[in-house]
Amino acid sequence: MVRAADDPPDAVRYGRIVTLLMPLLLLTGAAWILYRPGGGWLSLAGLLAACTPMALFLAASLSPSGLSASAGIALTASLIGLTRPGGSGRAWMLLGVSSAMLALSHPTGLGWTVALLAGFVVMYGFRRSWRLVRNQLGVAWPGLSLAAISLVAALVWTLNYGTAAVELRGLHSALGQVPGNYWDFTRQLVGVFGYLEFRLPRPVYLMWLCSVGALVLAGISAGSPRERKVIALTAALAVAAPVALWAVFGRAVGNGLTGRIFLPVMVALPMLCGEIVYRHRSELHRRTVAALTPFLLLPGLVHFVAWYINGRRSAVGVGGPLLFPLDAQWAPPLGWLPWLIVALLGGLLLASVPLARVPVAHGPGMRPRQA
Repeated sequence: MVRAADDPPDAVRYGRIVTLLMPLLLLTGAAWILYRPGGGWLSLAGLLAACTPMALFLAASLSPSGLSASAGIALTASLIGLTRPGGSGRAWMLLGVSSAMLALSHPTGLGWTVALLAGFVVMYGFRRSWRLVRNQLGVAWPGLSLAAISLVAALVWTLNYGTAAVELRGLHSALGQVPGNYWDFTRQLVGVFGYLEFRLPRPVYLMWLCSVGALVLAGISAGSPRERKVIALTAALAVAAPVALWAVFGRAVGNGLTGRIFLPVMVALPMLCGEIVYRHRSELHRRTVAALTPFLLLPGLVHFVAWYINGRRSAVGVGGPLLFPLDAQWAPPLGWLPWLIVALLGGLLLASVPLARVPVAHGPGMRPRQA
């Protein structure tokens, strides 16, 4: 399709369209697995928090990172779906497809696929995981076979063509640089679009982080003691693992502490917390849901603002007028107005999801929970 283009700009557009199709299918599959009409918007809360503007920007770019991030989201969704009653067949198939896409899309894909699968087994329990596979083997084997073949193929490629190295020299000095670099790492998880001079305004990052933070706190509040331990362990790994992997392996191949590389596994924390809140939805007090709802209205706003600011950079530069559609020096096909309307409608639709009604407890607090 790219070869059919008449000039380089059209080739890039065609390539982006083709590149977008697979992440779009993966994210659609994740929503298909997670959405439950009876749970309202809470069944999608984790997915909303995981699909950052950065994940969507990468998905629409000529970059393997977009497919990797979308596959990480879809794989996490499939693992969550396996623990829910019903729908196991489609969850196993999504597990196979997303594992293949994640393992084969990026040099780090093999490690991230193994990390997500192994993390599920450890947190869900070895015996329960084995029983899950044994009891559902009739519907599980196609997805498991695809995942296994992909992991072997990724391993063979890595052993023959991959580059791996360990750097322990200057480890103390490298760790001393982490506090100053961690904010930039966090911003890259939300949205740093392509150029070093371009950043979103700080309030945009804070709004997204508040959304994720509110979901984590709600998960801790709603979860059982065991679920709280799982959240604490996942949060600790989300903070410490990127630093450790960068210090030991990333520096050895010349990589910085880059958020987009870790995005496929960092999505596990908000999706886990969203699932815990969803499972305890009937125990939530109305005030808890009322406090959580405003924070989950923010992703729609952040997505639109991020798109608008990125569009402004392309149209008039980072220092150009804020109302760039009126004085654009560059415009995409069809002009800015149709895409502006599409982005606005998309943001409004995302913001409207948490307005759906959710079944909650009527009493003054939560019902007692089992550990």
